Amino acid sequence: MSDTKVDTDALKWINEMSAIEASRLREVGVKPVIMQPSNCGIIRQDESFPPTTVNRIEIRTNFDFASKIKQIMVSAPRTYPNKLNFLYVNVLLMTEHIEMPLLVPYLYQGSLDKRKKDVPHNNLKEWLIVNASGARARFTANLSSTI
Repeated sequence: MSDTKVDTDALKWINEMSAIEASRLREVGVKPVIMQPSNCGIIRQDESFPPTTVNRIEIRTNFDFASKIKQIMVSAPRTYPNKLNFLYVNVLLMTEHIEMPLLVPYLYQGSLDKRKKDVPHNNLKEWLIVNASGARARFTANLSSTI
């Protein structure tokens, strides 16, 4: 028996947000494939200076992200209404087929205290995508490219 409890309100809201984004993209001729994360979180990397934040997403697929993804684009963050200090973005993983990107919803906890110098700000630039086989792919988002 698993101790993991699914937040059904969050899941419903995330699905609504990703469906709205998929619809918006279809209106401009893009056919996104929505990929639901199985797990996600933030990794703090203290070995760099200043410390950085890496956004980690695990997706139940055997898709080879490392060789297939050419660019990553991130929407502007929006506040998640049901939990204090949580934010949501749409992440587009662009393959060579630019008209068919992978759309990944991402809900994350915002910075706990921006006044503390030892707490890195999450600028949504660094990403680690992990597939079902455990294969990892690291990306840096081009933040001048927005969705």
